[in-house]
Amino acid sequence: MKSRVITIFLILVMLLAVPTINANEDGIINKSVNGCTCHGGGEGNAEVVIDLPEEYSPGQTYSLDITVTSGGFTSGGFNLATSAGSLSTNDPNTRIQSGQAVHSNANTNSWSVNWMAPPQGSGTVTFTLAGLASDGNGQKTNDGWATLSLEVLELDSAPEITNVQILPLNPTSSDTLELNYDYDDDRNQPDVSSIAWFRNGEIEFQGNALTEGIMEINYSNTERGDVWSVQIMPNDGTNSGEIIAEEVTILNSKPVISNLAISPSGPSQKNDLAASWDEYDEDGDDLTSSIKWFKDSIHQTELDGSIIVSKEFTEVDEEWYFSITLNDTFDEQIKNSSKVILNMVNDIPTLENVQIENINPTTDLDLLASWVFLDGDGDEQSDFETKWYLNDIHKSELDNLLTVGSQFTSKGDAWFFEVRATDGIEFSEWYQSISIEINNSIPEIFAKIIPNSPTNNTNLSLNITATDLDNDVLNIEVEWIKNNTIFSTTNQSPFDLESNNTTVSEIWYANITISDGEISTKFSTETVTIFPNPIIDESELTGDFTTAAYLQSITYGVLTMATFMLVQFLLSIKANKRDK
Repeated sequence: MKSRVITIFLILVMLLAVPTINANEDGIINKSVNGCTCHGGGEGNAEVVIDLPEEYSPGQTYSLDITVTSGGFTSGGFNLATSAGSLSTNDPNTRIQSGQAVHSNANTNSWSVNWMAPPQGSGTVTFTLAGLASDGNGQKTNDGWATLSLEVLELDSAPEITNVQILPLNPTSSDTLELNYDYDDDRNQPDVSSIAWFRNGEIEFQGNALTEGIMEINYSNTERGDVWSVQIMPNDGTNSGEIIAEEVTILNSKPVISNLAISPSGPSQKNDLAASWDEYDEDGDDLTSSIKWFKDSIHQTELDGSIIVSKEFTEVDEEWYFSITLNDTFDEQIKNSSKVILNMVNDIPTLENVQIENINPTTDLDLLASWVFLDGDGDEQSDFETKWYLNDIHKSELDNLLTVGSQFTSKGDAWFFEVRATDGIEFSEWYQSISIEINNSIPEIFAKIIPNSPTNNTNLSLNITATDLDNDVLNIEVEWIKNNTIFSTTNQSPFDLESNNTTVSEIWYANITISDGEISTKFSTETVTIFPNPIIDESELTGDFTTAAYLQSITYGVLTMATFMLVQFLLSIKANKRDK
């Protein structure tokens, strides 16, 4: 370790008529900065020498020699203080007070002090020193003194690297190598250590600790059997330490088994069991596999090597799984599949031909729901549920009915239903029928001519009964037909035909057309024949004028019934000749 000698030269000024005084025999502390101002010689009139190291090692003890001279003076004193570390002495002319060093004998001009350097990381240490040179005449005027302040730097030691590891400790070709270590620098300088990676003795990557990616080797760069090593030279940007090395050997990657599954996932006794899995080897080795099946945790040796277990080997409530062993000749991997339990199978029923049977219903018809029940197990329908909708509004009061009575329907309504049915175990899905519209009802009519045995002096009237389930306003048109020829048409009520339009032996009936504005209905009455008006005693007439009454009431007249019948016969002959 180099040392340096610091010398300050002071010009000695001798003054007369100054009181005689020597340096204080015991020394005075807290003078190291400002000096011995009580001595009249003044600052700069002495030479102070102390041998300090240029740099210190933390915790090391150094011997410091102090000398004060001025001309030929051989007596004096000093005060030494330090910002860090501790002072001690073996010199009988020196003492330590409050951590500072001072003289204990003023009859000398040299002294010795021990300094123990502070611990690592303390940094620069400042020393302050005041020295006094005395002429020994007992007066202060000719004495010289001086001060100095010095700094000693902490020795910059090289950083250290410890606990070097390449992780994982037993890597395979599927592992990325990661470098890990502890870095220590007494000045807390950043880590810029040099790092070099070698594969099988050949350098592959190099840089320093700040180089991107240098702290790891991606698995894509490794192969089974490779020997990877790393060399690290600690460096803090100023000093470098000793190189440290570490190495690992790339081991075999075990084959990988994944996605083990049994299909179907919810099997029944009707299903075969099929095993499936994925396999992979990072090293690209050829793989061999073996499969074992277990029923209720018991190895089924007769099924070894079988990918499929026939339904002949299974029963309801059994628990099945398989084990697969994968081997790449270096290592093997064994995994078990998830377990499945065979359930009692039931095919969910389905429905077809869901419809309202009355495709074109009218107000007078009930709506009847129908469908076809299908079940793969051959099960019969045990129950059903229905929901009826009127103009897309659910009619909850009609739920679960097969038939909607005509009293609930009106012309123009749109109806559909939804249905699901069960086999006693499970319900089918909900099915919906097509929507149907309630059509207009055909108006109905019945009519007859009154009286049914009219005479030539009797008006013909119509007894009409007309109904419409939709309560539509009805329009009526009447055609009077005489001897199969239209005589008159009217839509004005009353529809009577006056007697002056009829003649004996004419045959009359009426065609009646009734309309609700959309649909028309026609009806023809029964025919009536016009009889001659008999000469009767009006007192004998009771009730309707009928043929019986006519026969019974003849008391007078020029025609008898036989005569009337004859006339009728003759008229029919004449009519036939006319038609020909």
